[in-house]
Amino acid sequence: MDTERRLTKARANLVMAAPFYGSLALRLKFKADDSIEESVVDGQTIRYNPKVIDKMTIEELTGHLAHLVLHPAMLHHTRRGNRDKKKWNQACDYAINPILKNSGFQLPVEKYLNPDFKDQSAEHIYAQLPDDPEEGEKPKDPPGDQPGNRPGKHPGDGAVDDNPERENPSETQNEEQQWKIAVAQAAHVAKQAGKLPADLERFVNDLLEPEHPWREILKRFVTERVPTDPNWRRSNRRFIHQDLYLPGKDSDAIGEIVVAVDVSGSVSQREMEAFAAEMKDIFEDVKPKKLHVIYCSSHIHKVDVFQPGDDFKVEPEGYGGTDFRPPFAYLEEHDIEPKCFVYLTDGYGPFPDEEDAPFPTLWCITNDDVSPPFGEHLTLQV
Repeated sequence: MDTERRLTKARANLVMAAPFYGSLALRLKFKADDSIEESVVDGQTIRYNPKVIDKMTIEELTGHLAHLVLHPAMLHHTRRGNRDKKKWNQACDYAINPILKNSGFQLPVEKYLNPDFKDQSAEHIYAQLPDDPEEGEKPKDPPGDQPGNRPGKHPGDGAVDDNPERENPSETQNEEQQWKIAVAQAAHVAKQAGKLPADLERFVNDLLEPEHPWREILKRFVTERVPTDPNWRRSNRRFIHQDLYLPGKDSDAIGEIVVAVDVSGSVSQREMEAFAAEMKDIFEDVKPKKLHVIYCSSHIHKVDVFQPGDDFKVEPEGYGGTDFRPPFAYLEEHDIEPKCFVYLTDGYGPFPDEEDAPFPTLWCITNDDVSPPFGEHLTLQV
């Protein structure tokens, strides 16, 4: 049986046994490409190396095809931004492989299965993955990885490539909308047949009606970087009124958090108030050793520092042009190494170099037009 006929048979298996995946697989064209080491999907075409495909059993090929289909279903081909391509693929695999495994698919290579990443988006997983080690160093597994999950290149993984219209924002938006419609239709077909697993149904609901707005992403970004070891020497005061004496957190272990606020005039009062309310909740719940709030336009206007027990308030001063570099220079000058750094801005201004931010950085941007050159980012909508 030739390679394309085997792919067609695997797709037919999906249509019959897993109609959610099968319906979406019918949207994608097959194209042989001897120059690649593994199959690649870009939302329109699956390019494959026949020599690799021919080594798979039909069961493995069916799982491989489901893996490729789930990448564009989750819009991985439109969401990479400026992230490193190889690391983005790893993060995307961590996001989808547990779903495929729970659905009973046989994957050609079982890897990228980490319970610590359960129900997390590719963006959040990406932020937790180590960068590629220097040549000659042994790569480290992320905490919680199962044996054999060390990032690397294994033929049979299946990779995601960028949407061919990546440089055209309107076309990319249209691509996302078309895939959302296709996902909704595929979910309906699978549900009618009684073949829509619970985790897939949750994914579809989250894609079409997101339950994790910017507030949840912001909170998760900060709390994921907080040590979870309990401290029984310090009770959690939030539960004492219920006669529950639970362990608290050690603020010295949590370290310092930095928030930079763009006061150039582009952030509205409503956005500022919403952001202040969320940061207050995080400050009171996480209790960092210190929370630095830096108000900056083209230069720093003032810096407020809060410690556990303080009354947290956002009181902006400034206005003027925009430059994102001064807060990073301020941290280096004052030898501050935060657990994480959050920047509230409209995104228009000169960014620092990535090496100036040796800590996790989240950009909360008030529009969809800007992609920072490093760090994570979310669109702030109020």
